[in-house]
Amino acid sequence: MNESIKALFGDGSLSFEEFSSRAEGAGLRIGDLAESEAAHRRELDGVHIAHALENVLEKAGAKNGELVKRALDMNGVRVEDGRVVGLNEQIEALQTSDPYLFRERESARTGAEHGGASHDPDGLSDAEFYRMRMKG
Repeated sequence: MNESIKALFGDGSLSFEEFSSRAEGAGLRIGDLAESEAAHRRELDGVHIAHALENVLEKAGAKNGELVKRALDMNGVRVEDGRVVGLNEQIEALQTSDPYLFRERESARTGAEHGGASHDPDGLSDAEFYRMRMKG
């Protein structure tokens, strides 16, 4: 512990009134400290939400993350007990209402892709097949 703080406030056994009095005498106001802590908490929550948003957009397969972000109501997103609340629900709703904003999920694809079969009937590698298709 910083020696000057220790000398000013002692071992921590001060009453609230004594602590407040000494803090004000040192130029500190408890309200300022509380405001500073609240501002710091808001900043940390903002960073937490921004990180979670980037992860959710990546997992959801957003084609244009900036466009999807503009469609979200970030006032409804908050941090509770270290978890971001209100974001997944909005992304899921957008995936339903505006699916063109997101890439297709792998499991939703239909049809065979060249080279995807266990037996390749034309005997060409994928590179040879695409080269042949580009010529013709």
